[in-house]
Amino acid sequence: MNLKPLAVVILSSGLVACGGGSTSSGGASVDVDISDSLKGLSQEPALASSAVSEGDSVSLNSVLTANLSEDSYILFSFTAESDGEVAVLLNSAAEDFDLYVTSNDLDLSSERLSSEEQLVFSATSGETYSIEVSAYYGSGDFTVKLVEANRTSLGLSNNEYYVSLPYETEVVCDTSDYNFDGEYQVVINWLGGYLKDGSEKSNFNSASGNTFTILTNYSDSEPEYDYSYSEEYTLQLTVNPESGVVSGTETGTSTEINGSDVDDCAISTTYVGRIVL
Repeated sequence: MNLKPLAVVILSSGLVACGGGSTSSGGASVDVDISDSLKGLSQEPALASSAVSEGDSVSLNSVLTANLSEDSYILFSFTAESDGEVAVLLNSAAEDFDLYVTSNDLDLSSERLSSEEQLVFSATSGETYSIEVSAYYGSGDFTVKLVEANRTSLGLSNNEYYVSLPYETEVVCDTSDYNFDGEYQVVINWLGGYLKDGSEKSNFNSASGNTFTILTNYSDSEPEYDYSYSEEYTLQLTVNPESGVVSGTETGTSTEINGSDVDDCAISTTYVGRIVL
């Protein structure tokens, strides 16, 4: 079975693996008054339930159910009747299902190491969006909630905000250089002092003005194979409390040792995103 894409491994650990710890309390607080207009819809609308099959066209504000065997997937579509933010939430007891939403100018993925996935996107009236659920590991029933994006469906507390963070990453290693880009979707609580990616939470290590910093590190070794890997990152994000723009950088280094071969890398990521809800 293939490993998760490199972007998932590097950026997931860089954002949330070890930064500030994963505790119920927060870290350094950013005392910023974010405009109430950025919170979006509060309540979940009425939902209709139905089974979904390969190739179906589905409606907004639906709860869809199906079953997948391991290494299989299901693809169905949704055509927006109006402009607006749409949330897609996947839930399953299976070990690792992933979620994808694509269209002519959209390519989003949620590939956490679980089957609790969610994506929010800005739908355009008349545009058709493909939704895919893939059984990366495991099998079983799943539920997809396709709904007008709202704080209740996404489980946001009063001071939590759902944030879209498109990124561009440059990796410069001893053995090769490469670039990739994508979009992260996370929950940030500036007053509470933490960032969440799914169930993983990282506390702010420090804060100044409208900016917070998270320091992360990760290491692993397999002595029997003469192998080790380590990485460390510094993430800094700044919010504009009126416009909702969230921007910043993440810089880090990694070292991979495989026998006598050593590969050192420098990783640099730029984020320019926004508060969605």
